[in-house]
Amino acid sequence: MMHNLNLDKNDPNYVMLNKIFKIIDSRRSQQIFTSNGFKNTKKIRTVIKTQFICIFFDLPTEFVVKNLKSRNKLRKFFKIGQVLEAQEIYDYLQKNSIKEYTNSVNSILKHFGNYKRRGKRLLL
Repeated sequence: MMHNLNLDKNDPNYVMLNKIFKIIDSRRSQQIFTSNGFKNTKKIRTVIKTQFICIFFDLPTEFVVKNLKSRNKLRKFFKIGQVLEAQEIYDYLQKNSIKEYTNSVNSILKHFGNYKRRGKRLLL
């Protein structure tokens, strides 16, 4: 039996996801997605957010989608407007090539990384 996604704002997983999702929602990330061939940036952001939640909590996509649909607090915290069905997420991930995803993620990491700053560095 799987546990529900209980929202705890002090949990390190939720804190890290919140930081990652702020980067994903930024205007610069949207521009990067568009330049790498993703036409619907809302949809790709929702897909990526759902997959990050699955990865961080080690849960299947269907279970995360069910929890997001049933709990308004989770949707507000993660800033997910429309929850996609699990099959839609799978189809969208298969539709685009891996090269487009890797180029997008690498570009976002290059842009938001603190590579040339002195002092403390934070790498996701």
